[in-house]
Amino acid sequence: MEKTASFKKFIFALLFGLAGAFAGAYSVLLLPLAAAVTVYSGVRWGRIYAAVPFLFTLVAIFFSRLGDDFALYSLCCAFTVFTLFTYTAFTLRLPYRLTALVLAAVALLALYAALALPSVLAGKAPYDGVIESLRTMDAYYRSAGYVIEDIAELRDSIPNLFYGMLILTAEAAAFATVTLSYKFLKSTGAVRPMARFREWQLPQSLKLGLPVFAAAVAIMYAVGSAAAPVLLYTLLYALLPLLAAGGIATALYLALRERDRFSLPIALFVAFMTVMSPYFMAVLGTVDLYAGIRRRMIRTDRLIREAFEKANREKSSTVTVDFGDGNGPQIIARRRDDAFFDHVLKDEEGEDAADSSGEKADDAEKTDNGDNGDNNDNSDTNEPDGAAEGTTKTNENSTGGED
Repeated sequence: MEKTASFKKFIFALLFGLAGAFAGAYSVLLLPLAAAVTVYSGVRWGRIYAAVPFLFTLVAIFFSRLGDDFALYSLCCAFTVFTLFTYTAFTLRLPYRLTALVLAAVALLALYAALALPSVLAGKAPYDGVIESLRTMDAYYRSAGYVIEDIAELRDSIPNLFYGMLILTAEAAAFATVTLSYKFLKSTGAVRPMARFREWQLPQSLKLGLPVFAAAVAIMYAVGSAAAPVLLYTLLYALLPLLAAGGIATALYLALRERDRFSLPIALFVAFMTVMSPYFMAVLGTVDLYAGIRRRMIRTDRLIREAFEKANREKSSTVTVDFGDGNGPQIIARRRDDAFFDHVLKDEEGEDAADSSGEKADDAEKTDNGDNGDNNDNSDTNEPDGAAEGTTKTNENSTGGED
């Protein structure tokens, strides 16, 4: 892609920089958006334009004072690595799953360094700093006359939930950065294609990993280990979002398989099930992982689509597919009037037999008309021939004729 200097591009890069500055100054949740617009500027226009939002965001993070110095340095380093690796991955067209995995690892290290490492270096538990922050928040609201029980409950749950929350946050940051960067760059054609969400597949290694994790948790509970709840909640927070995403993708694929058009009722139904019953979606994702329902459907649909494309290229009158089930190539459609129609061979044989009977009846009717013409001197001798010709044309139109 040709990258030339332009004042208009610089203005857009400056606007992206202001957006990144806002994200860095007010909310770390918006940092994936800042990274995505920086990557877009670099891939679309060149590195010099990506430097503008990148530096704006870094300066905003540093002067935001969202935490202590150690947390700020960790956040700045994480944003730098996030942006540089994402830019490199999109430039080299690395697999998106690998990109998300690396970004999640970087985000997890940054979160641990910002939230847990200071407490560890002080000889405390990794989550003591978070608990202390929640105590301060609870005391502030109580002094103002507000009693929020959820803060106390969350504070008591932190020892079990801490690591799982770190992993969940890292996964969300990586997912948001990759998907936003792709959405911004999709129209430019400068990125590798990404499968539609409903066709995303979970790693097959989870088939072995889930039983192993379950056995580990069961053994730790059986021996009465104090770390058993920590391991359980960590695995739940790490795996449930992935399995739920697989379940949502499965539900969407089943709903959109017949009609490849997203509609409002389907969107509302999936959103309702996701919000009201996320565990059901996780179960659906687990079933799909082990049963391979969606994987087989995707393969079947791909084979059918390729068969129709081949038939159109070769101007073939039949569409034949070998599903690999040992039955060999199977005819799934025939061409009629420049269009393909699905059919069952048995039904088509019945239609052919009916057409043959109809032709015989028409021939008999033609003979009767011819005899009557011989006996009637006033009849037109050309009428039977015209009737026969009309019958033949009618039969050809009824059967459609093969190209």
